[in-house]
Amino acid sequence: LVVFLCRKVSGPREESPAARAVVQIAKVMSLIETLHAERLTLDAMAAAAYVSRRHLTRLFRMAHGMSPMEYVLQVRVQRAAELLRGTPQSVTAIALACGFSDGNYFSRQFRAVTGVTPSAYRAAGAGTLRGA
Repeated sequence: LVVFLCRKVSGPREESPAARAVVQIAKVMSLIETLHAERLTLDAMAAAAYVSRRHLTRLFRMAHGMSPMEYVLQVRVQRAAELLRGTPQSVTAIALACGFSDGNYFSRQFRAVTGVTPSAYRAAGAGTLRGA
């Protein structure tokens, strides 16, 4: 995705506002994909894109229909679902590996996104995610 976006905007040096926005969103998405398990703040994401928090949130909502922090949650839940499907790790260990502060918070957020608890997701053979 990042390569595609870079190719789209690698034309003339004069960037349009839309091209700049694409690059800024791509930087933030790359940061989230790479550091999803770390403590990501809106300030850090905005700094990576060289924009204000408010402008980043506005751009991200236009591009993805959600805030950057909601996207972080989606990525973390997707990574957790992969681990639930592919590893015998405990739910708490998976929660911590995916950037959640504790197992209970993780379970609540996982259920809010997928519609099932992590344990039920694993037991059911790891079907598709509702929010993905």
